[in-house]
Amino acid sequence: MTKVAKDVTGRDGYIQAQALLYGITQIQSLPRQRQEYSDMVDMCRILRALVPPETLPSYAYSVEMHTGKQIDLHFPEGEEATASDEIYMQDYLFAMADYRKRRAEAIRKAVEKIETKTQTPSEIASAAIARASGQ
Repeated sequence: MTKVAKDVTGRDGYIQAQALLYGITQIQSLPRQRQEYSDMVDMCRILRALVPPETLPSYAYSVEMHTGKQIDLHFPEGEEATASDEIYMQDYLFAMADYRKRRAEAIRKAVEKIETKTQTPSEIASAAIARASGQ
């Protein structure tokens, strides 16, 4: 077996997290009967062990924006969940809701800005004539 350096790229942890997130997203996008559920749940567990709680939402949100799909990280629930799992899950869900809220607000502002800048063809022509004549 070939020995591999501990950190090949200088950002191996990030790349591994992204690969897991994209893999989880792809599995979840399949029809239920084709999803490799136990593999996906294990991938979620590995991801949560690999990525600090304060970092995971930004990684997940980035993948969500690129794929257009929300990711379910299958946090442990019920009897198998520890207090730490519950806190991690709540922090993650809160951060993701905050990212989505901020994006929705940015989109709303952009649409509002476009709507207020909408001009009639004659207004555009008048503005162009004014600029051309140096007014």
